Amino acid sequence: MLASLIATLCLVAAHLTPSADDSAWAVVPAGSGGHGVEIHSHSEQGFGSFEEAVASVGASRPIGFVRLRRLTAPLPYEEIQADLRSYLARHHPEELAAAARSSGNMHNPAVKALPITRAFLSTRFVRELDDVLRRHGHHISGLQGEKLVMATGTEELTFHAMWYLVVSRLELSDE
Repeated sequence: MLASLIATLCLVAAHLTPSADDSAWAVVPAGSGGHGVEIHSHSEQGFGSFEEAVASVGASRPIGFVRLRRLTAPLPYEEIQADLRSYLARHHPEELAAAARSSGNMHNPAVKALPITRAFLSTRFVRELDDVLRRHGHHISGLQGEKLVMATGTEELTFHAMWYLVVSRLELSDE
């Protein structure tokens, strides 16, 4: 059985311009009474890559969550958006069209009907994070999200939300 650890991936696209000051991945003690560590993106100090941050944790400490403070460079914002649109257009074109005609806010039934969790888990970005985690004894086992907003007034739809990745340790039978 997998020993689940909650991991948080907050993707907030409030700031769309990168800053040279905050391109590091920081490993910090888990907050709010949690155990293990948290990994935060967009830190002023830390590791130059997600891989280095995860590797620094070591096999004996659990990763409590991964927090991406905003969806900007160095994160692949455009790639994530393109992957979301592609997945939804390929697998759920009617729902995507209905949502695109809607106001795009999180309370709109057309937006709520989008299978955005499956779409997000299918992105190259999440698969790459999972590959890194797997090399270090963990994997992404689920996703929770909140405050999904779809920007419809632009040429291409964009999705903004807060995501909570569920990360579990790999058991020997999972490897």
